[in-house]
Amino acid sequence: LTSTIVLLAMAIGVSAQVNPLPRLNWEQNNYEALGALIRENGKLSLSFNPACKAYAVFDFDNTISCNDISETLIDYMIDNLLFRMTPAQFHTAFSESLPDLDVQLDDYENALKGRKVTIREMLSDIEEDFTYIWNHYSGYGGDMSLEKIHKTKWFKDFKAKFRWLYDSIYGSVPNGLSDEWYLHIFERYTSDEIRNITSESVDYWMTKPLKRSSFKSGRKGRSGKIVSTVYTGFRLIPEMVSLINTLIDNGIDVYICSASQEDVVEGAACNPKYGLNIPADHVYGIRLNKDPEGKIASGLLPDYPVTWGPGKVEAIRAFMAPAHCGKEPVLVGGDSNGDYDMMVMFPRLSHALIINKNAGGKIGTLCEDGLKNPSSKNLVQGRDENKGFFITTKEPILLY
Repeated sequence: LTSTIVLLAMAIGVSAQVNPLPRLNWEQNNYEALGALIRENGKLSLSFNPACKAYAVFDFDNTISCNDISETLIDYMIDNLLFRMTPAQFHTAFSESLPDLDVQLDDYENALKGRKVTIREMLSDIEEDFTYIWNHYSGYGGDMSLEKIHKTKWFKDFKAKFRWLYDSIYGSVPNGLSDEWYLHIFERYTSDEIRNITSESVDYWMTKPLKRSSFKSGRKGRSGKIVSTVYTGFRLIPEMVSLINTLIDNGIDVYICSASQEDVVEGAACNPKYGLNIPADHVYGIRLNKDPEGKIASGLLPDYPVTWGPGKVEAIRAFMAPAHCGKEPVLVGGDSNGDYDMMVMFPRLSHALIINKNAGGKIGTLCEDGLKNPSSKNLVQGRDENKGFFITTKEPILLY
């Protein structure tokens, strides 16, 4: 009996040291730190309280995923002409929502070759392109197939300039306006419809390589010809899917707090086929107004935080902490300056997991600390951007 007790005690001691997180391609220090966090906060911990569980909060784009789910969805919606608006409604949504159309556009990736182009000039071309598409595409008011409309100079111009404007406008107008501008693409959709087309987009882009793709505009117009270069392809990072499921299996709740539109994130995070297994009430993202029929309308939902930067901290304190006895998260994860605030504003945070993209700014300072200081709470994780999974170093392999 004594020997049995000793063996049992030894077995318990060994099991307490076993890392429940699958090894995969985690950097060794990160793997050990996350394993210890799970043991210290999970259901096998002596301090575990099921009524007051520990929780983790992750960004979505380029943290759980490789590539941006909203940007790939924009590309999917352009290619399949899924805008639910007439040319007049298109003008109201994308032109009248900006207070000053004569602002000079940021020359994103030198696509303008030094030319001075205003928002008004670029949008005028895009609206003319969309009017042609509206009048000729069979899905709207014409008789041309999607395949044929793709070959027209009007569609090529629409695709290149709309997608380029999405990127350029971030450096051209104040934060908030730039973040809100593209969200008009979801108008007249229900939440379920957005989740469904997001799933279609994810399925499509998961079959495509992760790369930079270039699209040439089809005509000169007022703004001139440009080449738009974007990231295409999409992956859910296996190590992050595994981490999320391991946390949940060990009694640690997981939330997503994203600057993407909430329904879009739910289209991947809450769909069982993708294996993240996160309930919808654990996803917080940008929320939009709805009309009486429950369809997306213009504008952000009032009295709800914009879930970027300080807004992520606000959302955690307002919606997540109260469900966990007011406790702060034990783990947060992100990749960009929009995630910086939630990595530094919680004193009791055990670790901040930083997906290393060699980014600058505030997130770069945290990344540098994690690279130089072995005892840092900032866990810097490298990934291969060409393949969509982690690698066993803190440094990344950037897109070729």
